[in-house]
Amino acid sequence: MGQLAQVYARNTMSAPSHTVVAVSTKSAILAFILTVLFGPFGFLYVSVGWALASMVIYAVLFVLTLGLAGVVFPVLNVLMAIVGVLMVQSQNQAQIRRIESPIVAR
Repeated sequence: MGQLAQVYARNTMSAPSHTVVAVSTKSAILAFILTVLFGPFGFLYVSVGWALASMVIYAVLFVLTLGLAGVVFPVLNVLMAIVGVLMVQSQNQAQIRRIESPIVAR
């Protein structure tokens, strides 16, 4: 048996090892700060699809109100930041549930 085959046989015949799963989660605080400061562009941290939708909504509001909606954009940014925090928490919990759920062998 070659040296590589011996090492492989030795490593596979040892006691069962533990599997380590590394998952990156998103920060709710960072989501809040980015969304408050940058509005829909900060929302890109949370979700690209929702960020693009909010950019369209901001643009439509701006055009329909002839720029006067710019006054309420800070309020919308704070509301969107709260939604962003809830979305990040939901995404993080879903990732944790996926990891903790047992893998069913077929």
